[in-house]
Amino acid sequence: MKSDTCPKNLNDHLLACGKNRILLVAAGPCAFKDPCRKALIKLGFEITDFDYRSSIYFHSKTMRRISRKLPFIKRVVNKNTNRRFKRAIDISQPDALFCLKADTIYPETVQYARKKGIITINWYPDFIWDWDTIQKLVPVYDFFFSQDSYVLRLLKERGFNNCHYLPSAADLNENNPDPFINRTDNYNIAMIATYSGSVYSERAKYIEAVKDLGLNIWGPPSWLGSPLKHYYRGTITPDKVFDIYRETKIVPNIHYSKEIAEGISLRPFETMGSGAMLISDDVRSDIFNLFKDGEEFVSFPDGDANDFRKKVKYYLEHEDERLRIAKNGYKKIIAKHTYNTRMKEMIDVVSRKKV
Repeated sequence: MKSDTCPKNLNDHLLACGKNRILLVAAGPCAFKDPCRKALIKLGFEITDFDYRSSIYFHSKTMRRISRKLPFIKRVVNKNTNRRFKRAIDISQPDALFCLKADTIYPETVQYARKKGIITINWYPDFIWDWDTIQKLVPVYDFFFSQDSYVLRLLKERGFNNCHYLPSAADLNENNPDPFINRTDNYNIAMIATYSGSVYSERAKYIEAVKDLGLNIWGPPSWLGSPLKHYYRGTITPDKVFDIYRETKIVPNIHYSKEIAEGISLRPFETMGSGAMLISDDVRSDIFNLFKDGEEFVSFPDGDANDFRKKVKYYLEHEDERLRIAKNGYKKIIAKHTYNTRMKEMIDVVSRKKV
């Protein structure tokens, strides 16, 4: 159907043109995959999945160690992935590819899809530390979405006009139970995060400042090699994150700050979406663009562990104020920062160009 026969109302988006088949390209464990799929299905799209990391290579540490000495192994795996991907395109005949990172899909494979008239979209979750890959992928996609304003600014300075801002979101919808009804608050402070002495040494410094205030940590076993090993509660799967935060009063957010970034991690959305109060460093400017400091979350100055501790202690002792901020944060999430909202925003951007 020609585009001039399609309605211009963006609420009808691509469906009005009969373009409703999407090939969703994501790694199996990707936290964004299922929420995006559910939201797109709710919008009326038919979804087919392709896992670009299904090879044993990605599930075997031994294979990855061997490939460091024999790099041709990874090349063979990636070539096979791209062959499988082309077959998936030919079989499913999608109207659009929606890739979540998909860094092992070659640019020429994306071009293969574009030559067939398929709309190509990438929502890339990583920031400037993956700049080399971002630069290679941006030119071959019709639409490239990033969570980081800084990355987008650099791309636009280089003449890329197919780039758009799309921050992360919370996996919630209108049917989720109110997290403030029958809330238990079993944990004063909960942290679900990775730990590395070389990469996240700053994170441990802040968390140590509140270890006597009811600290609980979940994440990889590397925490057992940290000064905070006695507060480590084990590993959890991504689907349990909301369960933990729904029983938590305060969740700290300490961003990786060794490289420039403005976009925020998934944690603020998960925290506020679960009804916990977020206390975050002020390293990433986007958090102040998306949420109101002192109303929907609380910030502390980067480098000031004393201020961080003071604020955590204050809000643990002042329940009414903590709950007010937590409830405001939750309302903002439900109103503006769910995956349903994000997928509508993405489809509207695509519709403006394609419909």
